[in-house]
Amino acid sequence: MTRRILSLALGALTAAFAAAPFAAVAGDARRVVIAERNVIVAFDPATGAGTQSGTFHAAGAISDTGTASSNFTVTPIGDDRAVLEGDHVLSSAAGTLVAHSRVILFPYPSARVIAQGTWTIVGATGAYAGFQGHGKSLAVGDFTTSTATIMRDGVLGPEE
Repeated sequence: MTRRILSLALGALTAAFAAAPFAAVAGDARRVVIAERNVIVAFDPATGAGTQSGTFHAAGAISDTGTASSNFTVTPIGDDRAVLEGDHVLSSAAGTLVAHSRVILFPYPSARVIAQGTWTIVGATGAYAGFQGHGKSLAVGDFTTSTATIMRDGVLGPEE
């Protein structure tokens, strides 16, 4: 039953992502899709502070894979919603990207939440030094398995 629910949630995530309008268009040399699969290492509902770690994969403007880590804060805003903000550090042999995320969680609190919002590159090193980027983010947070599956779509590349 749990796998069926997770499959349905991932199917809904895919359908919603396909229907969402994005700033980048097909064929755009700066378009990037970044996927993260993380374990929620710690989350304290009383303070809203948490950490995640896992892996990332990127395609498009960059083609890379590596480790991901994040510190985040969740702030309830009422109406079964909360704001999650945090920096995701994406590290590979090529360099590091730091993506600041701001997403709305709903329904919150819940065993499984949808996270929808934006991301912006706030730091970059190595081959990515000087890169800028931004876009939309869609994710599923599953507190029953302590996992987060994040998809980012947008633009990324050297400063122009």
